[in-house]
Amino acid sequence: MKWALCGNSDLVKLVDFAKRKEWEHSFFTSRLVDKGNIVLPPRNRFPVYILKDGPEIRGACMITSWGSLFPVFSQLDPPDKKTVKDLMTKLKYSLRKVYSIMGTVERVDLLRPFLNRNSEIPVNYNLMVKKSSIVPSLSPPFSDLTIHRASPDDSALLLGLELEYQKEEVFLDPTQIDRSRIYHNLRGTLNEQIVFYVLSNSRPVAKAGTNARGIDWNQIGGVFTERDMRNNGISSWLMAQLLDYLENDGKKTVLFVKEGNISAEKVYNKLGFQRTKGFKIIYYL
Repeated sequence: MKWALCGNSDLVKLVDFAKRKEWEHSFFTSRLVDKGNIVLPPRNRFPVYILKDGPEIRGACMITSWGSLFPVFSQLDPPDKKTVKDLMTKLKYSLRKVYSIMGTVERVDLLRPFLNRNSEIPVNYNLMVKKSSIVPSLSPPFSDLTIHRASPDDSALLLGLELEYQKEEVFLDPTQIDRSRIYHNLRGTLNEQIVFYVLSNSRPVAKAGTNARGIDWNQIGGVFTERDMRNNGISSWLMAQLLDYLENDGKKTVLFVKEGNISAEKVYNKLGFQRTKGFKIIYYL
């Protein structure tokens, strides 16, 4: 077995491999889709290394231009230590520094010892899969609430809500938030993803959408409600509307929720999601 950069001749086999338990790695497969077509992502942004065993693919790993590592291995047949070390050597020669690893717990823990980094912050999540296509019909909690599909033109309107979300859920050090960069990334998200938001009169108070649109799976992320509007059913109502829309996309739905966020898990349980396995992101400082 050996690692090699994936080329177009390997794309079909890579897709077949990645579609197995795709819900575990929707971020990875989302980079194999462009405007509904299966593509090999550009090597300068998302190089993919594949573990070839003769004609078969036994593993894959993508490293993004911003230093995020996405490993995809079989839990039943993971690579041995020597094979993982070979991958780390390939990544070293690619001149990409790893700033984070994202994946199921067993995949992240397999790579973790080989990065040999002193300062790391692990964040644990639970993957939840929607087991049924049934979406509950919910009414708006208040009469002044309306739901809207977001577009890039809504970036300025939603920036404040996005900044609060980033401070609370994403950034380890909120003082490092770059407002202009968040705005730029938000415009990109609203261009590529399916995002809905709630207005209370003219004030944005909640949002939810996809953060990865894979081959057969959509992954939901960025679910957020303003603090003073929580615990009154807005998130459930918004998520139900989003899920109803996504059902027409013909794909299944997955999300991950931070470990210990019992209230969010209860909301997702009522919407038909069930916890499946652990998910982890490690940030390197």
